Amino acid sequence: MLSRQHSAVILNVNSGLALVPKTSSAIYCASKGALNIFSQSLRYQLKNTQVRVLQAFLPLVDTPMTKGRGKSKMTVEKVSTEIIKGIENTILDHDIGKVKLLRLLNRLLPSLAQKIMQGS
Repeated sequence: MLSRQHSAVILNVNSGLALVPKTSSAIYCASKGALNIFSQSLRYQLKNTQVRVLQAFLPLVDTPMTKGRGKSKMTVEKVSTEIIKGIENTILDHDIGKVKLLRLLNRLLPSLAQKIMQGS
């Protein structure tokens, strides 16, 4: 049981699409948005325990699933290294790669972030 451990981590692997949806991926974006809210709620529930709830928000990663989609994909090796850094540094919501820019853009100019993700 995680709550009985000296220290424990739950890591939810998320996507930048949880922050700003993309036109062609409604169901995927919705499920990632739900994972974000679930992670936050679980974090609140486990606040007074040794269990930390972390999220890694990934950009487009070069995997068989993304073959033929997008440009400038992050390699699996680089993403893995970043995820490990996030766990080691207990980064609650770890924006990896281009997700850092997406989150910033969404805070400063949400309509522009939405336009980019809509492909307009």
